[in-house]
Amino acid sequence: MEPLVLLLAVTVGVIGLAGRLPEARRVKRELARTRRVTISSLLGTTSDGSVVAVRGTLTPADATDVLAAPVTGRSCVYYRVTFDELGSGGDFRELGRAEGSVPFVIEADGYRVHVAADAPQLGVHGEVRVRSMRDFANAAQTDGLIQLARAACRRTPNHPRWSALRITEYVLTGGTTVTLKGVCTREPDPTKEATDAMYRDGERPTRPVLSGTRRAPLLIG
Repeated sequence: MEPLVLLLAVTVGVIGLAGRLPEARRVKRELARTRRVTISSLLGTTSDGSVVAVRGTLTPADATDVLAAPVTGRSCVYYRVTFDELGSGGDFRELGRAEGSVPFVIEADGYRVHVAADAPQLGVHGEVRVRSMRDFANAAQTDGLIQLARAACRRTPNHPRWSALRITEYVLTGGTTVTLKGVCTREPDPTKEATDAMYRDGERPTRPVLSGTRRAPLLIG
């Protein structure tokens, strides 16, 4: 019976891996079936702690504060670069990733909500570059992408002689219309004084912020 049990365990494991959707497809599917609310509805205190989805235009909180994506140089408010060891048969193993962000908001109908983009799950297209894994292992290679890969990768490649290094860049750019799902909380509004539009007994006015948690990750697509 032991071989049969082992076979069943392996089969179930393979089925589980095969059934796991890629992140972009999974995020798009989840956002498509989630009911959206208006950003204006988040201005009241009743939304505090709720998981909500909104749709609007992505805008830098400060128009002068943007990033240049490390692979393509595109102007953005958030980027993620993943580094995968890519086998000849298309199998891959993530070695590491790098992320960067600046404050940004989602705007619609004259209202805005701030976003805390800490490791969001993305339903966006990625730009792919492929390099030889030998470049990664060769200390003489010092170009920017390889240096970034070495700094970001926490795992070493299993087969550096014949595998490839796949570099995929995902960005969120200003002016893009996106759907976002996250946990709505409130934070003090630094643009207002405590005497303006009192929130509670003398407390500083607040503004809504969307972020993610371990149980309810931030989804953007």
